[in-house]
This record gives sequence, C-alpha cells and structure tokens, in this order.
Amino acid sequence: KGQMPVTVRQLPAGGRAYAWQDGSIYAAPGTDLSVYAHELGHQIEFQLPGALDAAQAFLAHRVGNEPIVKLNEVFPGARYGDHEMGRADDFEKTFKDKTLAYYAGKEYPTGFTEILSMGVELLYSDPTGFAERDPEYFKFVTGLLRGYFRVQRP
Repeated sequence: KGQMPVTVRQLPAGGRAYAWQDGSIYAAPGTDLSVYAHELGHQIEFQLPGALDAAQAFLAHRVGNEPIVKLNEVFPGARYGDHEMGRADDFEKTFKDKTLAYYAGKEYPTGFTEILSMGVELLYSDPTGFAERDPEYFKFVTGLLRGYFRVQRP
C-alpha cells in the first residue's frame, strides 16, 4: 500500500552502522548485508504503524517477569554503555550466543527494541535455522512483515 522511504548514508570506514528515525541507515563501505537487514528492521519498527507496539508486546510476552540487567554487568569488558539493558529470555536457542540473546532482549529508553531488527537479520542470514530453533519468534517476525500484528504462538 504505502511506501516506507529509507535512505542509506555513508559513514567513514570502520564506522558502526545504525538506523535513525528520519528514515536513514548509516553504514560504512563494506558493511555486511546482514547488518543492512538488521537496520532495515529498525526502520520498519520506526515507520510502520503498529510495528513498535507489536515488538514491545512480543518482547513483554517472551521475557515475562525476567529482571532487566545492565549488559556491561553481564558481559564485563564488553563495550556496552551503562544505559544498555536487556534480558535473555530463551533467545540463546535462537542465536546460539549468550551476548546476542541479551541483545535481542534489549530495550531502549525511547521504547524501541531489538526484537524486529534481530529477527529480520536472522531471517536474512539463516531463515531455516531461525524457523527451526525458535518457531514462535520466526512466526512473529514473518507475520509482522506480512501485516499481522498479534503475538502468534507455534
């Protein structure tokens, strides 16, 4: 129906990619395509009406009462700021990496999440593995991309 404008802007070599709410994805030359998929997930959450609410609801459903923790306390020596907080849920089965599990459960003070961006990245890089390891999350991401905004159960 509508269009979702996204502009790609170049960062200096070695710069860390990010998405901005103005519809821009910033990335350095040579950035892996999976990173673009990730940042496109952020743009969908920013721009698609209902996507942010759906991502927040899915995250709340998955983490339940799990306490939120500072990522730099869970991963000492990692380059996380004091404000970066997350929960692991059982995303380790999804990502096979404890760091990525907590990152998927990350919440921002703005209310934005990593749920859709991490899911879109995984959908790009390993769709079959994603569907097999975490069918509920896979169904959420693919359902949202198709226009369904409910938490879907396997």
